[in-house]
Amino acid sequence: MATAIAVCFALLQVGGRVLFYQLHRLEDTINATFGPDFLVQGLEGRWQGLNPGIFAERVRLPSVELIGLDFELDLVESMGRNRVVARRMTVADGRLVFEKTATGWQLAGASEGPGLDVLALFGFSDEVWVRGRVFAREGRRTAALYVESWLINVGGGHRFSIRVQSEPNCTDCALAVEGDVTENGPGAIEVSATAFSLGSELDDMLGLPNFEVALAGGWRRGSDGNGQARLDIELNRIETPASESTLTLGLGAWAEGGGYRGRIDTLSVTSGDRSLEFDGAGFFVPGDLGEPFADLWLPTFAAQDVAALATTALGVGHPVGRWLHNLAPQGRIDGFRVRIDGDGVAFVCRGRDAAVTAFQGVPDAQHVAFVVSGHSRAIRMDVDGYDLALAMPDFVSADETYVQGGGSITFSFVSGNFGLRAEKLWLDRGGTRAVADIALSRPRGSSRVHVAADAKVDRIAVADAEGYLPLNVAPGFRDWLRTNVRSGHLEDGRILFQGAVGPSDGPPRRHFEIAARVVDGVVDYHGDWPTASHIRANLVVAEGGTRLRGAARIFDMDVADADLRVPPSGEEISLRLRSRTDVGQLLHFVRNSPVRDAMPFLSDAWTGDGPVVVAAEMVLPLAGTGDDGVRPRNLRVEFDLEGANVDLADLGLRFDAMNDRVRYEWPTSLSSERLTGRLFGAPVRLGIESDDETIRFAVEGSATVADAYRVLDLADPGIVGGRFDFGATFEVFPGSEHPAELRIESDLVGVSAALPAPLDKRDDEESALAVSLQFLDDYVAVSARYNDLSGWLHVDDGGIRAAALGLGVPVPMADAAQGRVVIAGGLDAVNVASMASALGPTKGDDPGFAWELRDFRIGRMELDALELADLRIDGSGEGGEIRLTLAGRELHGTLERSGDAPWRLNLPELNVPTSPSDDAIALDPAAIDQLIAADVVLGKVFVGEDDYGTWRFGLRPVPEGIELHDVVAELRGLTIEATAPALWSRDGTTRFEGTVRAGDLLEVLPLWDFVPSVESESFAAQGSVYWPGSPLEFDLATLSGDASLDLTNGRFLDVEQGAGAARIMSLINFSTIVKRMSLDFTDVFGRGVSFDRALAKLSVTEGRARFDGPAKITGTGLRFDIDGAVDFASGALDYTMVVTLPLHASLPWYAAFLAASNPLAAAGVLFGQQVLKDPIKRLSSVDVVVKGTYDDPEVMLVSNSSALAATAEDNVIADDANAAPEELDDGKTERGDTPQ
Repeated sequence: MATAIAVCFALLQVGGRVLFYQLHRLEDTINATFGPDFLVQGLEGRWQGLNPGIFAERVRLPSVELIGLDFELDLVESMGRNRVVARRMTVADGRLVFEKTATGWQLAGASEGPGLDVLALFGFSDEVWVRGRVFAREGRRTAALYVESWLINVGGGHRFSIRVQSEPNCTDCALAVEGDVTENGPGAIEVSATAFSLGSELDDMLGLPNFEVALAGGWRRGSDGNGQARLDIELNRIETPASESTLTLGLGAWAEGGGYRGRIDTLSVTSGDRSLEFDGAGFFVPGDLGEPFADLWLPTFAAQDVAALATTALGVGHPVGRWLHNLAPQGRIDGFRVRIDGDGVAFVCRGRDAAVTAFQGVPDAQHVAFVVSGHSRAIRMDVDGYDLALAMPDFVSADETYVQGGGSITFSFVSGNFGLRAEKLWLDRGGTRAVADIALSRPRGSSRVHVAADAKVDRIAVADAEGYLPLNVAPGFRDWLRTNVRSGHLEDGRILFQGAVGPSDGPPRRHFEIAARVVDGVVDYHGDWPTASHIRANLVVAEGGTRLRGAARIFDMDVADADLRVPPSGEEISLRLRSRTDVGQLLHFVRNSPVRDAMPFLSDAWTGDGPVVVAAEMVLPLAGTGDDGVRPRNLRVEFDLEGANVDLADLGLRFDAMNDRVRYEWPTSLSSERLTGRLFGAPVRLGIESDDETIRFAVEGSATVADAYRVLDLADPGIVGGRFDFGATFEVFPGSEHPAELRIESDLVGVSAALPAPLDKRDDEESALAVSLQFLDDYVAVSARYNDLSGWLHVDDGGIRAAALGLGVPVPMADAAQGRVVIAGGLDAVNVASMASALGPTKGDDPGFAWELRDFRIGRMELDALELADLRIDGSGEGGEIRLTLAGRELHGTLERSGDAPWRLNLPELNVPTSPSDDAIALDPAAIDQLIAADVVLGKVFVGEDDYGTWRFGLRPVPEGIELHDVVAELRGLTIEATAPALWSRDGTTRFEGTVRAGDLLEVLPLWDFVPSVESESFAAQGSVYWPGSPLEFDLATLSGDASLDLTNGRFLDVEQGAGAARIMSLINFSTIVKRMSLDFTDVFGRGVSFDRALAKLSVTEGRARFDGPAKITGTGLRFDIDGAVDFASGALDYTMVVTLPLHASLPWYAAFLAASNPLAAAGVLFGQQVLKDPIKRLSSVDVVVKGTYDDPEVMLVSNSSALAATAEDNVIADDANAAPEELDDGKTERGDTPQ
C-alpha cells in the first residue's frame, strides 16, 4: 500500500510540475471554460518543492476581484485537512461585494452549492497578506470599507493584524484588530478605534443611524486555556431624527461554552436631555465564526423610561415617536434580548403590568402581560394577560376589566406608512368572550386612520353588549337597550365595523352591524308587565332598527314562534306570537300584567297545568304616560284549552280536563261558549259571559261529601256520605265596588247523614242546601241554611270573626261588631270527646274566636256506656278562658278552663246510673281517648241509690292510658288516699296504690253490708293492687296485688253466720270455727276474743289471697297464727290456724280433746286437778285445718303441740290455770302426728 501511495504521489509531482509550468498557455482556455463571470489575466504557474503555486495579475468573479494574487498551495496540509490551505497567499488589492436581496445580505452572484471555506483558508494557511475593499450594494447604491490585514499561522500559533476604515486617508477613522494566539495555549488580541464609522451610506443601507465609535479593548488567554476580555465602547454622534444620541458601553468577557460570555458594567444611552442607564446587562459571542452573531441582554427596566428616551430621540413627528408619545406605554420590561447578525438587528422582550393610552384605534389597556419581538421595520406583540383593563373611547363607551386576554398584534413601519394588525385577539370577561381581527392603517401624509373590525363573539353577556355599541348609534335605541335588557348572553355573534377616525371635512362614514343568537335573554319590558325571559332568538341590530325572531318565554309562557320589532326611535314594540304553553304560565301572565286589573277575582292561590294554545297580537308602547302606567293597544288573545287543569286552591276546587276556547280582548271582555271538563272526578260544565258591568261564571256538576270535607279542610268523621248534584254561580263586577258573589244550591239527594237529630238524613230524602258568599274587602260574608240549621258567618284570613247559628231555633240575635260566635238550640246526643274537642284547646298562642252558648240543650251526653240525660249548658269562651254552667237530672255544677291548663270540673252532686243488673257500669278502654285532662271535685256521689261519698282527683291522659292523680275519698266510714297516681291502662287494667283507713269496724262493717263481727280502735290497710276493667269495676274476685292489714285494740265478736252477709269475715269468725270443732270454748271466749293487735300481709292473684307469712293476732292470754289461702271468687278456704289459749282448773275442752286422742293423758289431767289441786300455768296450743267455703267451712283439729301434753303424760300437773301462754320464738307450734 505504501509503495502504491508513493508511486501516485510521484506521478502527481511530475505531472503537476509539467502542467503548472504550462498554465500561462492555458489562460484563454480557462476563461472560456468558466464563462463570462470569470476572468483571469497574467496567469503563471510555479512549483516550490512539493507545493504548486500560481500568480495572476488579475482574477475577477461576480463577488470578488483580486489584483496581484500570489498563491502557493500547501499540498500536504490541504490533503490532510480536505480544505484549501495556502503556504503563502498575497493579494495586493482586492474587492469583495455583498448585495442585499429579499432574503438578506449575501455575496453578489453567489449560487447554491459548496463554496470556498474562507475560515479554513485564513485559519490554517502559513501566511496571508490581503489589502482591499469590502463593498455593500443595494440597488444602485454602493458603500465600501477599506481593509488591510495579514495573518501568519505557524506551529499552532496565529498572528494577525486587521485594519478597517471607511475613509482611506483618515488614520483616526480606522478600527484595528491585532493578535497573537496559540492554539490551546496563551494568546492576546487588541482592538482599538478613535473615531470609526461605517459611513452614512452604509449606515443607511444597513438600517442604522449615522454614528461614530471610539473603542479600546483586549483579549488575553493564559496557558491554562482560560480567556478574558475587556472592551470599552462609546458611540457618539448617533444621528436620530430629533437629536443626537450617545451610547456608552463598558464590558468584560470570559470564555464559556465554546464562546465568550460577558458582563456589561456600563451601559448608558443619552438623547437630548434624557438619559437611561442599565446595570447588569450581558452578552454572548460564539467562538465559531461560521455564522457570527452577538447576543445582548438587558436587566429589567421601565417601559415608560425607554419610551420617553425614544420619543426624545425620534421626535413626535416620527411615526414611532408620535405613537409612543400618545400611547404613553408603562410597565416593567424584562428578558430583553438583542441579536446582531448578518441580517441586521432584532430584539425580543417580555412585559408585565403594562399599560397604554387609547390612540387611533389602539384600545386603552392596563394590566397587560406580553412578549414583544421585532426589528426596525416591524414589531410583533403577543399578549397574554390577566385582569386586563381595556377601553376604546373613540368608538365605544365600554371601559371594562377582563379576566384574561391574549392575541397577536403587529405594528409595521414601512416607507412612512403605519399599519396595525391584530390577529385572533381574544378577551374573556366571565360572561363575555370574543375573538377579533382588527386592522388599522394610516397612509403616509394622512391624519385619518382607517379602521376595520370583524369580531366573532363566542359569548358576551347582554348586559355588557350595550357598552360595545358604537357611539353613533341612535340614542332612542341605546336608551331602550340600557333600560330594558336585563340579562342573558349572545352566542355565535358577529360584530362588523368599518369606518375612519380623525379629522374630516364631512360626516364620518361608518357602518356598524350586530348579528347574533340570543340565549337565555331577559327583557324587562316595563314595570307594569311581566318579564320576557329564556329568549332564544336571532338578533339583528342595524341602523334601520332591531328585530328579534325565535323562541322565548314571554310573560312566563313558552313561545315557540315570536316576532318582535323595535324601530330606531324606540317608541313601541310590535309583537306577534303563537304558542302552545301551560295553564300555570297563562295564569302567571294574567296576574302579573295589567290584564289583572280586568280580573280582580283572580286569586293568587289559583294554579293550573295542562296544554293551552295562545294566539296574540299587540302593540306595546315603550314608555308610559301619567299614572296609568303602560297599557297595551290592539290586544287580542285567544286561549284554546286542550285538556287543561285549573286548581282553585283557596276554594278547594280543581277543574280537570277542561276543553274549549276562551276569548279575551282588552280591557274587560271575557267569554266562552261552553267549557267542559271534570270536577270532583265527575263531568262539569262551565260557561263564561260578560257585559259592561259583570263577568259571570256558571258551574253545573256533582260532588261527594268527602269532596266537600276536602274543600273545607276538615277531617271526615264518616257520619255523612254520598254524592249530590249542585249548581253554582260566581259573579264579579270589574270597575265596581260591588263585592264578588258565589251562590251554591243542592237538594242533597244521594247524601245520608248519621248526625244527631235534627241534622240526620237518609240518602233518598231531599234536603235543601243553600249557601251564599260575598267576598268583601276585609272578610267573606256567608249565609247558609240546611234543614233546621241556619245562620251566618263572617270569615277572614284569621278564621271566623263573627257568627250566629240556630239549631232547631231561630238564628239568635248577635252583634257582628262584638266578634263573637253565638250558638243556640240543641242536639239530641253528643259524646264527651266531641264536646271537649269542640270547646278547645286552641293551637299554639291563638286564643281562637270568642263564642257563646245560649241555653244549649243536649238530650244525652255519652261516655261509652255511661250516659247523662237532659243536660243544659250556658256559658262562653274568650281569650282562652272558658266557663260553663251545667244543669241536668244527674248533675249540676261548673266546668271551667284557662288556656292550656286542665279543665276544672266542680259538681256538688253527681248521680251515676247503674246498669239494669245493678252491676257496675262496664267501660271499654276505648273510652280512655274520650277523657280529658281535668281536676275533678265531686261533693256527693251516688251510684244508683248507694252513697259513694266525696271524691277529689285529677285526670291526666298519658300514652299508657289515663292516670288519676291525688285521689282522696271519704265514703262509708273509710278514708281512701292514693300514694301514687292510679292508672287505667289501654290494656283494660286499673292499678291503685294507696291506703284505706277507718276507726271502729263495728260501725263501718254494717255500712258495707257486713255483719259487725269485729270492733277496733283503728283499722289501716295499704298496698298496690290491680284489677281488670275500669276504676268503676273494682271486684275482689278479680283482684291481684299485695296488701297489708293492721287492727289495734279490738275484739272478735261471737256472731252467727247469716245469709252470706259476713262472708269475708269467716276468716276470723272464731265462733263458727270453734262450733265446727264440736268443743266447748265458752269459758275461753265468752262473748268474744279481745286482741291487742292483728297484723296480716296478703298476696292476691286473680282473686285468690295467700298470706305472705303467717298472720298474727295477739292479745292477753291468746295468740292466733294463720297461714294459707282464701279464694275470693269461689269462697274456697284452705288454711291452717294455730290457736294458743290459756289452761286453768276447769278446762273440760282440753280433757275431752285428750280423751279423744290419749285417755291416759286425760286421766292425768283430772288427777292433777282433783288430787293435787295444782293450777296449770302452762299454755296449750292446737292446730286447726280449715277447708270448705265461706258458707260451709270444714274445721279439723289436727294435734296438741303444747308442753303440757308431755307433762300430763309424765303425771306433771300445773297448779296455775291462768298462767300466760308460752310462745315459740318462731311463732309456730310443734305438730304431733295426726290421729287416724
